[in-house]
Amino acid sequence: MDGLADPDRDVRQKSALALGNRAEEAALAAVLTQLWIEPDFFVRETLTWVIARIGAPAVPSVRAVLVSEAGSAVRTQAAHVLSTIADPSTVDDIVPLVSDADAAVAAKARWAPARIGDARAAPASPDSPSPVVPARGGAGRSRRTPRARELTAPDATRRAGASRAARSLRREIHATGGFRERSGYYVPTRRSPLLRARRPCTTPSPPPPAPCPETNGRRMRTTRPSTDHSAADESARTPRPHVRHGRQKRHSLPRTLVKAAATVSGVGVVASISIVAIAATLLVQSAQPSVSLHPVAAGSGVSAGSVPEIGALEGGFNVLVVGSDSRQGQGDAYGDPDEETSVLNDVNMLMHVSADHSNATVVSFPRDMFVDIPSCVNAVTGETIPARYDTKINEAMGKDVSLGCVAGVAEELLGVRVDYGAVVQFNGVIEMSNAIGGVDVCVATEIADPYTNTYLEPGVHSLEGMAALQFLRSRHGIGDGSDLTRISNQQVFLSSLVRQVKSADTLLNPVALYGLAKAALGNMTLSTELNNVNTLVQMGLALKDVDIANVVFAQYPTGATSGGVVPDRTAGDVLATALQTDQPIALTGGTGAGATTTGETEAPVATEAPAAGPATTDPLATAEATPGATAAPGTAAPGTPAADAKVELPESITGQPADQQTCSVGFFG
Repeated sequence: MDGLADPDRDVRQKSALALGNRAEEAALAAVLTQLWIEPDFFVRETLTWVIARIGAPAVPSVRAVLVSEAGSAVRTQAAHVLSTIADPSTVDDIVPLVSDADAAVAAKARWAPARIGDARAAPASPDSPSPVVPARGGAGRSRRTPRARELTAPDATRRAGASRAARSLRREIHATGGFRERSGYYVPTRRSPLLRARRPCTTPSPPPPAPCPETNGRRMRTTRPSTDHSAADESARTPRPHVRHGRQKRHSLPRTLVKAAATVSGVGVVASISIVAIAATLLVQSAQPSVSLHPVAAGSGVSAGSVPEIGALEGGFNVLVVGSDSRQGQGDAYGDPDEETSVLNDVNMLMHVSADHSNATVVSFPRDMFVDIPSCVNAVTGETIPARYDTKINEAMGKDVSLGCVAGVAEELLGVRVDYGAVVQFNGVIEMSNAIGGVDVCVATEIADPYTNTYLEPGVHSLEGMAALQFLRSRHGIGDGSDLTRISNQQVFLSSLVRQVKSADTLLNPVALYGLAKAALGNMTLSTELNNVNTLVQMGLALKDVDIANVVFAQYPTGATSGGVVPDRTAGDVLATALQTDQPIALTGGTGAGATTTGETEAPVATEAPAAGPATTDPLATAEATPGATAAPGTAAPGTPAADAKVELPESITGQPADQQTCSVGFFG
């Protein structure tokens, strides 16, 4: 509990999270003492969450502060805490404060009973805002969405009621128009992550939302909906075609296995891409290009360059992995693809591998980060797209899958050249997690997200299929509900996946390997530079022996601004310099608010000598590098040992090494 009084905001936050995970009544006095003087909003909200976890024992102390002569901020916070605890007996203390002389206390008193669920909540005057805001276009109906704290209340009956209300509300919204939640209310919008765009109420109602995952003890699997194999459904499941190339060749098993490597890199990012080392033992054929990372403008007279031959991957390299929210070719489980036509690159990760292949760093860029997008080439038309300024990074790619535009942003922020790239869609994540057989993730505090139908009790859960996808998409059920804590949650999943794939026989099991390859088809778009057998083979050989302790997931540092975040270039340049000079990094900023550590790391696994058997020849053992190959600019020359000392990154950069055992933290805002 000493950390609660630490001058460092992050230390106080982590200490509060640790206390909340234990929810011990013995910590109540220390938590309350710090709450009344805490200057940071997010730490205050975390402390409020801790008190709500402790529950009824905290009510008398908080009630005493509410009716005391304390300052305005303290009494307002006390009312907020009581509304979070949601004890109906406190309403009698809160309601009289509606006429309090302090305007802030009176305003909080008007709203707090409504959050507890008491009908006495009412505005103090006709001009005061109502607890329920009408939702235009909703056929005359207006309802408030259940608060996340109701979904995570200690009382099981109350949680179940809130969950039913959330599902009922979603069905009503689907039937009456498109809305999204803003400050606790549904308001009209033309684009929402889960709901259809607004339409006249005379249109037919869409199909019901996907079923909630079912839990069985501490393990969870997704209940697969029954399918009607109609022509319409088959059409909806048609894989998305490759971008602008000619007649499609039939896929052989070797090519299928090789293409799986890039898809797994989109999900497992580092360890899983070593699938190509096994696939390379088969005879392979050349693959057709898809999208170029560095295309040239139409009519420029400059060729795009040849695909690298074997040996070109000596030295360091960088792989960009983009997650697209495009509904095209994904069926109707995520909305009508004819109406949800926007394409946003909501997940953006760059994997940097050092020149000596001893370490790898995966940098995640927040989707709401305002950046300058350099001029780039449209991947479909070949036309030059002018530079864009103060634009969110998730608008860089566009519907024509111009991957080079995203690469340009990453290159500008980190100062390294993006050599290879890949785009994965929703169904790609689902099929890959199914093929792997599920990923075990640890949940520290209950996750309840009605937007993605993700409900997880504390413990370890095996997630696959739709459950895995929705877990990765969840924002409202994680940490403070922001995209920054969603990245922390994704890093928990990816680190677990890396450990699981490296420790299991996934990469050595031909059946599992083929399943991964089959899942890749139709769900992944590779860059021209990556869609080449020799390149994939060399990449796999470079990565298959990387120690997971040297695989680090980091989030690009940001600062707050209106409507999003902005890059923190001072801290970001420290990270960029480390990547440019191939120096290993050490995180000092913790895991981020969406995750917490367990204090454990993955123990090294001893490799046993294989049993005696028929001698075999590894066709890659004698592969020689192409003479004259050189390292990429900005990286150390091949054979040059990297610096032993790790670069300590600023505390504003959060993340985790892959060998660190972490757990996801439920919503505490």
